[in-house]
Amino acid sequence: MQDREIVAHMLVAQSLVNALFHLAAWIAPGDYAPGAVVSVPATGYFFAWVRRQARATAAELILAVAVGTVVAAVAIGFLFLP
Repeated sequence: MQDREIVAHMLVAQSLVNALFHLAAWIAPGDYAPGAVVSVPATGYFFAWVRRQARATAAELILAVAVGTVVAAVAIGFLFLP
């Protein structure tokens, strides 16, 4: 896999965490979160496409999800800075 593909997978993994964040924001208070409606299906479609096309190995996807999760956690953490 090329470096640009790894970066693309990390960004999509970050969107997975973003989707989960929006789902929680939708379910917990019961307020509509449009980010959940868009990002959950888009992320699922992308990961299914990657596996179907064999664009990344399981290990590469796990690494991308791990790094994307860290990126998302930092981004979400900035929301709560004073």
